Amino acid sequence: MKVKDHSQAMLNLEQGRADAYVSDDVVLYGLKSASKNPDEWEVVGPYFSYDPYGMMIPRNNDDFRLLGNKTITRLIQSGEMEAIYKKWFEPGPTKINYPLSDRLKENFQLIALPD
Repeated sequence: MKVKDHSQAMLNLEQGRADAYVSDDVVLYGLKSASKNPDEWEVVGPYFSYDPYGMMIPRNNDDFRLLGNKTITRLIQSGEMEAIYKKWFEPGPTKINYPLSDRLKENFQLIALPD
């Protein structure tokens, strides 16, 4: 069944017109936390893919790129990145309760490797 957006997918689940919905895990945790009865839903299964995410900056802005990369590295190395993550996602102000995965911890370590 094709849906036009995540909200329609959640409605289909709640009304029993669908048995499951596949999307990015953070999207699924968000849908669960915003549902009428979050305890009725569970995010399950293995990852289907590992997609890199990034930030877009203006072309030819090497100074800003360097500042961003150094700031992210410093946040990871100091442990502050994990604290920020936990503040916003475990459970976070929206109660998303999206636990920091081992995979993301590994990615943090890779990102923070010295140049």
